[in-house]
Amino acid sequence: MIQFASAKFYLDHRDESGTSRRDHAQSIYKQTHKWPADYPEEPLLPDALRYLWDWFVDLSNGRGSSGFGPNPLSWPDYDAWCRMMGIRLEKWEFAALRRLDATYLMSQSGAKGKK
Repeated sequence: MIQFASAKFYLDHRDESGTSRRDHAQSIYKQTHKWPADYPEEPLLPDALRYLWDWFVDLSNGRGSSGFGPNPLSWPDYDAWCRMMGIRLEKWEFAALRRLDATYLMSQSGAKGKK
């Protein structure tokens, strides 16, 4: 799931003109019929983990910003979201959500890896 998220965050990053890396890669693909080597291919997200991805997207949509970029999701953010949604996270689910958040923040910080 982290490989999926890393590739998605990287490809969805938009430049100053509003064009995403995905848009650039798809344009090259249309012209050459080859996916450009310097852009990661987005791996499939396993169906069994789709709900965790959906939870992360929902949580992330409520995140704040410091003015210098997105804030990490805090423990109170997770707690409030779980209470509002009526969800009790398993420890491994909480760990997975935190790892997704760290991956997202790294993608937004200028450390734009293609992992």
